[in-house]
Amino acid sequence: MFISGNTDGWRRALEKAGEEKEYTIILPGHGNPADRSVIKENLEYLDVVNKTLAASRSKAEYKAKLLAAYPAYGGTRLIDIYLDYYLKKDWAEK
Repeated sequence: MFISGNTDGWRRALEKAGEEKEYTIILPGHGNPADRSVIKENLEYLDVVNKTLAASRSKAEYKAKLLAAYPAYGGTRLIDIYLDYYLKKDWAEK
């Protein structure tokens, strides 16, 4: 997911999708078709993103922790894009 700041919008959208039980195949934006378990996985990912943002002191630390937590997700360049341009956080880069 592209993180541009507060993740509440993502969370609301995922929770709403989770309430609609008639859908059994989920089509994530840039991934293969998935079953409903992807909704829970993405909500858990948002929890990790929020905790990592709160605990990280730099962009590099945030990126390293997120990639370590989800090595199969890839997205290195996507993280770079949103860290450089969109994520609104005061980093104490040194």
